[in-house]
Amino acid sequence: MFGVYWKSGPSKGYCDLLPNWWFDEEGEKAALTHDTRTPSKARFAARCSLKVEGNVADFNYGGAHAAYNEGRLLIGIMRLIFTDGSRTQIGRVEWRSDEQGAGFEEVDTIAADLQVPIEMIAFDPTDIEDGRRRIERMITVRQGQPASAMPS
Repeated sequence: MFGVYWKSGPSKGYCDLLPNWWFDEEGEKAALTHDTRTPSKARFAARCSLKVEGNVADFNYGGAHAAYNEGRLLIGIMRLIFTDGSRTQIGRVEWRSDEQGAGFEEVDTIAADLQVPIEMIAFDPTDIEDGRRRIERMITVRQGQPASAMPS
């Protein structure tokens, strides 16, 4: 699972959660839905199309998906530029709004392969403390009774 955490701008504090397998092969997918986390850790679904070519993946939240996404997120194209053609590490993230004549601009994000289940992603990577607590417990291991003490 890739996470793209937006550090500034109108999407500050949001995190897009993207399955790694979407980038396994080149091609286009017309309709995908992925989880997005808000700064308050609420979840919502974002709809998009995806085009993967070489080391670039473009997520289009406009077009056929604009009506669904309107009011939930910015409408435009998020571009992931991977470090190489294996598409296993994100080098940078760019954004292009749907405004006519707009070009891609690099955006301030943290992008990483989270390698954990989506349910475990519940912290803000920009915080010094993430709110988790470690609880130590004493565990008694019982081996069971010897065979001679068992009823027949």
